[in-house]
Amino acid sequence: MFQFTKRTFGMSVAGVGLFLVFFAMPGWGATTTYENLTGSDAITIASGDTGVAQTTNSAFTGNWIVNGTLQSMNGSSQTPDNALGSGTVTLNNGAKLLPGVANTTHLSNPVVINGNVTLGGENMELRFSGPISGSGSISRNTYWSVYLLGDNSAYAGDWNLNTDWTWSLNQWSTPQTGWAGSGDYSFGSGTITLNKGGIAFANGSTDYYVWNDLVVTQAHANFMKGGKSVTLLGKLSGAGNIALQTVGSGSSAVYSTPTVHVRGTENGTFSGNWTINAGYTLTTNNYGSTKETGDSTLGSGQIILNGGTLQTVDTKEYSSNAWLRRISNDIVVNDNSTLSSTANTEMYLFGNISGVGNLTENVTYSLYLRGDNSAYKGNWTLTGDWTWSYNTSASAGDGWAGTGDYSFGSGTVTLNGGGISFASGSTDYYVWNDLVVTQAHANFMKGGKSVTLSGKLTGEGDIQL
Repeated sequence: MFQFTKRTFGMSVAGVGLFLVFFAMPGWGATTTYENLTGSDAITIASGDTGVAQTTNSAFTGNWIVNGTLQSMNGSSQTPDNALGSGTVTLNNGAKLLPGVANTTHLSNPVVINGNVTLGGENMELRFSGPISGSGSISRNTYWSVYLLGDNSAYAGDWNLNTDWTWSLNQWSTPQTGWAGSGDYSFGSGTITLNKGGIAFANGSTDYYVWNDLVVTQAHANFMKGGKSVTLLGKLSGAGNIALQTVGSGSSAVYSTPTVHVRGTENGTFSGNWTINAGYTLTTNNYGSTKETGDSTLGSGQIILNGGTLQTVDTKEYSSNAWLRRISNDIVVNDNSTLSSTANTEMYLFGNISGVGNLTENVTYSLYLRGDNSAYKGNWTLTGDWTWSYNTSASAGDGWAGTGDYSFGSGTVTLNGGGISFASGSTDYYVWNDLVVTQAHANFMKGGKSVTLSGKLTGEGDIQL
């Protein structure tokens, strides 16, 4: 058996305040305070009612069946839970779970989701150290962080992140022995919708993974924070912009995860922009050497480089032509930024490059400039392998975005270890840009039938044909 103190119901008649204490019928909007609980009988909180669990219930072994609202006052990570005991908390459709302690409320109990439920509360954190399972959806509206500290890999429902940060512990790219299910350790196997909330990771020296499909509905000043890197393995959709950046300064600064690896292959419907600020890197392993309508990894939005790095990587899952990596998005360069690749990958850029910031090419294999970059006004520094140009015109052609060279735009190209290459051996090519040659080049340019250099040539590097 168990005991509770009272149900309370407040009302006002003819302007005279009355406060009645009585045993209200379930569902009347009553509030019940539970303290000094013992025994194993289940407690049911009816729809419309509220149960407040005080911190004197650690001996209670029964389950909680919540159709209304449950508020836990437990501020300790102790097991059994001081407020809810050792039983399972089942949140049925329409249920709400509230933290009740200033700063942090802990729940060490197993939690089962049976429908669409809500996590609420203002100016309080909510920490789940027990496993979450079941199906439906969890909408988190807490104004402070929610920490997912247990094994939630069996949870098959969705998440709606509407406020602040939800903290993940998943450091694994595949299920591990002993997990309860086959989903992401922290989020399970459902879809995560990021409305205003973001995902956070604790250890700055650890690589993290998010297996779930992600829907981004609004612009995010900080999409994810913490960790050394995060790899997104699921499908990405929605129209919200994603920024990798630092917001604020000093002790109040919020830093995005430094490196975001996007690995999904069905992301063509994602239409938000990517913004990459200085100190941050976005990587893709999108395999192929032909243009896509909607990049299958990074979506159809623009990639805005504000000093960051855009990188193609080799992740070893392709058995043939493993070096081919493509980006079909348009790229806007606003500040000095970098295009790079890891070993054994070529970078094909099919979108149009524009903007005024400078670009440094640091690819290990070739960089292919397949878009119309004639509106790009920034400078190039070629430090890696070959950069391939496709300009076959001596003057701007019909339909070009700008008046610069089709491949390099109108800025200066500095050859600092890298060279320029052309594809067809039967075609005449043109480079309109000013060129600065800083080092001796065993191969200054290669390919093509001929190349015409129309710009100014400076520097001290020897040129060998």
